[in-house]
Amino acid sequence: AGRTYYIEVVGSGGNPLPDSVVSLYRNGNFITYDDQGGGGNDSRIVYTATQTGNFQVEVGGYADFYTGDYHLLVNEDDYKGTVDLETNGYNFNIYGNGTLGAVNTLGSQTATINYDGDADLFRHALYRRSY
Repeated sequence: AGRTYYIEVVGSGGNPLPDSVVSLYRNGNFITYDDQGGGGNDSRIVYTATQTGNFQVEVGGYADFYTGDYHLLVNEDDYKGTVDLETNGYNFNIYGNGTLGAVNTLGSQTATINYDGDADLFRHALYRRSY
């Protein structure tokens, strides 16, 4: 059993992303995705890490249709209370060139889906639980 992470996308700002999709990858391999698990049209993945290492989080508008601003949150549930591991990354257009944003402890980043089909990608190191 590893540590459990909650990866959430919430529309924010003056032009909130009305309907998001979030996907989780490891080394480019798809693990899981969510469309509306965060309540309303917000996305939420609950993932228990089976390996330690870097993972990629992809955020987009549902069906590559919606655009807007959002806040990406990565929280760890360590059974002792929740520790905020909010994003501190940069916009990344998965269909072009850009900087891959890193998700760092106690940071925050609000990003924007700028056009139909745009997706932002962030990286975060997850750790399996050791006993």
